[in-house]
Amino acid sequence: MQPMNLLSSAAMLSLLGSGAISQQNPGEIQAPATPVPVTTPAGIVAPSTNYGPTAAKCNWAPKAAATAFGNVDNIIPFSWTPIRYQQVFDNGTFANSFLSDSLGLRQDNRFGNVTGLTVEIEVALSMTSYTAATLTNTFATNHTATPTTVINKKKIVLPNMGSAPTNPDTVLVSFPFDTPFPIIASQNLLVDVNQTGNSNNNSLTTYRLDAFNGDTTTTRLYGTSATGTLGRNYGLAMCFGEGCPPATYTYFGKGCPGTGPGPSVVVPANARTVMGNSNNYFPIGRADQRYQQVFVASEFSGPMLISAMSLRADELAGPALSQILTILLGLTTYDPATLTTTFGTNITGAQTTVLPTKVVNLPATTANNDPNNFPSKIPFMTPFVYTGASNLLLEIRNTSASTQYHAYDAMSGAGTNTSRMWAFPATATTGTVQRDYGLVVRFEGPSTGAVPLFSATSLPKLGTNLTYQISSAKPTALCLVLHAISAVDLDLTKAGLPGCSLYVNNIFHVQGAVANAAGLATFGAWPIPNNTAMCGAQYYQQGLVIDSGANSAGLVLTRRGEPTFGS
Repeated sequence: MQPMNLLSSAAMLSLLGSGAISQQNPGEIQAPATPVPVTTPAGIVAPSTNYGPTAAKCNWAPKAAATAFGNVDNIIPFSWTPIRYQQVFDNGTFANSFLSDSLGLRQDNRFGNVTGLTVEIEVALSMTSYTAATLTNTFATNHTATPTTVINKKKIVLPNMGSAPTNPDTVLVSFPFDTPFPIIASQNLLVDVNQTGNSNNNSLTTYRLDAFNGDTTTTRLYGTSATGTLGRNYGLAMCFGEGCPPATYTYFGKGCPGTGPGPSVVVPANARTVMGNSNNYFPIGRADQRYQQVFVASEFSGPMLISAMSLRADELAGPALSQILTILLGLTTYDPATLTTTFGTNITGAQTTVLPTKVVNLPATTANNDPNNFPSKIPFMTPFVYTGASNLLLEIRNTSASTQYHAYDAMSGAGTNTSRMWAFPATATTGTVQRDYGLVVRFEGPSTGAVPLFSATSLPKLGTNLTYQISSAKPTALCLVLHAISAVDLDLTKAGLPGCSLYVNNIFHVQGAVANAAGLATFGAWPIPNNTAMCGAQYYQQGLVIDSGANSAGLVLTRRGEPTFGS
């Protein structure tokens, strides 16, 4: 890992006069307006069809393939006419059980310079009671356990072959599994390939792969119907990839308070930079109503102290309103797809009454097209400590005597990572669920005295960049990230930093950045080598903020970050 340099861093009343409002979504107020475009969610990309060696560790089968090339070559099933193919490997082929994440093939060592082609394949694996000596000529019979489809049906581009290889551990092509498969060393492994076409007009080609003839630990079966032809003690050399465990990023401890503002989070996330495509007066303006809305944990940057919620002004102007509200926050294991029609069922964690029953006065709003305009703020009397570990459930009970039609911004449709549930009266126990719909809410932290939060914004995957940030720092403060080899837990109260702890030891690098006016410091990306020797390795990070008003030492520390390298 190379060291990084220190960085500096419309007329509402006329719509309501008749009392008959046409609504697409309950609570939504319709008005002639220019539609707001809904953008395609980021992160949706076409699947890749070109593959190369990916495995961190190659477990060859049959066993002899680990040290030597086979004595024959074969073009079944990958460059044959459409065909089904099975191959069994006897127990004992692998030294240990492992989770396989890919299937690799190698070029035969007597041939080279062959042009690749595109094939359509589907691959399944299972552990079977049949062996190389007993495998039957009926495909379905050979699966004595339910097979797992490890490669969903797709087109695969096979690479061009170069000159004949000389190293038997060289993988020509590796197909990553869509579903990893646990291979049990003490059982027989059955590979089932269904090749349904190729780019050579479904004719065979001379794409020669390495194979073994006479190895008593493997047998193949191929054919175009329910039964096929057995090739006893014959089969391809295959590499079952044992990849890196998934990359993870965990946290330890807690930070200490500084003089910066608390973080704010706009949810659902797809409404952060664009106006919503709907509006709603549920539940803020709808009298005698009980309302719940769920927000997913992954859309929060981590733990936060929530001291207020704000609503975004809609493209429709709204009058000032005065309603009697009770607001509760809590955790739930339900998500937008599973939220139930029973209020009590949705509450799977203790609720906090953040706003006891009281009159809430909110201002009139003008027509708004600015996604950053949240003029209607409701401060909480009891802040809610959100751990970020479970989904957040917002519950609002409106016990007002009359409805006031003030529409706030809302989001609707696929990709809207929130759902709502409502009922009348405010004491209802069951209600109506509307999925992929809800108010746009900004949850806010305290205006000062927040605990700076160190958070990774990517996972430590090999061959990528690790990115991270410090939020809720003192605006324009110098912030540092300490990179360390080992971990400690040292209370710094006696050093003039009450409530602060040092969590890292053997610091080998320090990065710096200046927080912006909102107290957010972002740091230069940390490059991670694409070296499988680093699989599972871990190191430690902690943030530090220069904050002269926080304590006598003028320093504030964050929780510890623990990146573990992986795939």
